[in-house]
This record gives sequence, structure tokens and C-alpha cells, in this order.
Amino acid sequence: MQDSFEMENLIPWGIGMGVLLLCLLVFFNLARNEFVLKRRGVMVAGICVGEKPFSSVIRYTGPDGAEYERTVGGGSKGRIASMGDEVQLVCDPRRPKVASAPPESISEGVVHVVLGVVLLVLTVRLAIWPFWG
Repeated sequence: MQDSFEMENLIPWGIGMGVLLLCLLVFFNLARNEFVLKRRGVMVAGICVGEKPFSSVIRYTGPDGAEYERTVGGGSKGRIASMGDEVQLVCDPRRPKVASAPPESISEGVVHVVLGVVLLVLTVRLAIWPFWG
């Protein structure tokens, strides 16, 4: 049996679409950054200038000669350095603000792509629901 879409459902539908599209954008952007750093990233040396509960603030000089600060770590990686420690980062030469700890494998990017595709399917399904049920 097909449920009909009523106008009072438009607000929750719109909120759901917005949240799914935002998550989709985040996952595909994370995957893109991982693949770009793996393919064309260059190693740069940095120094830990601050500590947060689960991450480190690293100051590094990018390939363009400018200095940048980046918060690295968090999640399962935790804090990667203590105050004053030297750290190696992988930096995108085209966008020097994009840097991270050197990836050990490409698996994080693949996971982000898979999650992005799942969210894409859910988003398309939710988008067509008001019209075809």
C-alpha cells in the first residue's frame, strides 16, 4: 500500500533531505582529501604548538613557503604529538591548508566513499518518496 505525501510532511522531509545531503557532502569531501593526499601529497615537517584533549595543533611550512596551523588527530588516532615534538605531515601542494598525518593505507578513503554511496542511495530514495511513494 502506497502512503500519500501530505503537505505537513514537507518540513520533516526537507530537514531529512538537508541532513542527508550535508552528510553526503562531508563523506565525499573526506574521501577526496584522502585520495588527493595519497596521490600528490608531499611530506612537510611541522612542530606541535598546542594540545587539545584528543588532538594536536601542528604548525608547518607549506610548499608555497607560508606557515599554516592544522589540528591533527582525534577520533581513534588520538593525539599524535606532545608540545614541541616534530611531526611529519602530508600536504597538498595545490591547497597547502589541507594536511594530515601520513596515511598508512587508502582504506579510510574507501570507507568514506562507501558511506557516501550509501547516503546517496538513501538521499535519492528519500527525494523520490513524495512523488512515487
